[in-house]
Amino acid sequence: MNIGRLDRQIQIQTATQTVDSWNHPTDTWTTLATVWATRTDRRSTEQTETNQVTGITTTDWTIRWMAGITHDARVLDAAGQVYEIRGIQEIGRQEGLRLITEIRS
Repeated sequence: MNIGRLDRQIQIQTATQTVDSWNHPTDTWTTLATVWATRTDRRSTEQTETNQVTGITTTDWTIRWMAGITHDARVLDAAGQVYEIRGIQEIGRQEGLRLITEIRS
């Protein structure tokens, strides 16, 4: 992995379920780690959901290897956009991770 290409800082966030004042469960997002990454946009598509057109962009984020990232986590970029993790691929032997994410607009 060429670490010189890790040119974007992102946050890996995990959901923690808490209870609000009305005793309803609610998700609170906590930053697991702030890491440097490479962004690669793969494809953009449109999908019709309940008579509305939704744009879906698939983006790969390449980071150094770290433990603890699951499909329940999400990526937050510097612009505040939230990417849902759809897949995690190990690069090499614990050299790096490729996070396959989607963002809907």
